Amino acid sequence: MNRLNLSSLPLSSLSAVAALNILSSCGGKAEEESTADYCGRLQQAVCNCDGSFGDEYEGDNCEEATARNDAAQQLYTNGDSEGYSQAQSTCQVDYEALPTECTGEPSGEGEGEGDGGDTVGCPDEVPEQFRNIWDCAAVSCPGGTLIYHYGVGESTADDPSRFEVSEQWFMFETSSWCVDTWVIEGEQSQLDPATFDAPTAETTWEVSWTMQTANECSRIWGPLFFPDSTSETGPFEGFLELDTHAELNEEERNQDNGVLIFSDVFQGNARVHNADYARGTANPLDSSVDAPPESYEWVGEIRAGCSRMTSTETTPHVDGPRTFEPLQTLAP
Repeated sequence: MNRLNLSSLPLSSLSAVAALNILSSCGGKAEEESTADYCGRLQQAVCNCDGSFGDEYEGDNCEEATARNDAAQQLYTNGDSEGYSQAQSTCQVDYEALPTECTGEPSGEGEGEGDGGDTVGCPDEVPEQFRNIWDCAAVSCPGGTLIYHYGVGESTADDPSRFEVSEQWFMFETSSWCVDTWVIEGEQSQLDPATFDAPTAETTWEVSWTMQTANECSRIWGPLFFPDSTSETGPFEGFLELDTHAELNEEERNQDNGVLIFSDVFQGNARVHNADYARGTANPLDSSVDAPPESYEWVGEIRAGCSRMTSTETTPHVDGPRTFEPLQTLAP
């Protein structure tokens, strides 16, 4: 199991302002994963302006920028966080040297609209600690939708322990954004996490995802939970498995109380497993008990219909950002 190394956070509200640095280890060395995707931005900007640069331009053309971005994404896929970070730093230098007419980012509009944030175009509704991390202009997902689901909640000391997490699903496209809120609630299950292909997890939770807002994004959400679903807003049923402890020493929690969340969504007798639903922290609420009750804060990422991404899978079962077909919009 990859050892997680995350910054501990106060979980007082959905707008907590402490920085969340999601880290994982590769070969025992912790590296930062929350690096801004400048190679994706560079590719998009260069390809948008390719052929219109002056004679003095010595930077990448569209084909070269695309190759650099593909190489950076391969480093991410391979778990080489240090190489990925270095590639993004190099791309950032070249991206910032481009003309502003190539790199300009539109402000958000539509449902859930807020004023633009900082240089990455994040609205004020995005928690402050993510405004320099999330790609709120969806530059790295041209033609598609980039979704970050940010969860905060806790479990109880009851027998069985109860579980409730509120998740804000921020949906970004190149010219618009919106947000809907889901509540994940349920209770601890006695089923072994290995039953759900999560042998490194310690706890299993039988849960449901229920939308709390009025589908502000006006999307058919079902395929994000189960590929064959036609449901607009659920609710959806399944399980979460939480990996909170070291694989080689079950009495030792992950560094900085890190947690990796697996998910399993059921439709009838069919199941969709995601080995990286989200990552964050699971902080014990009772220092004398190395188990629930715990407080949770996490973030997951989903990409849908991105023109530069690799082909989507029929059943999402991947580590890292999940990829899907373009989302369907409800008819007016």
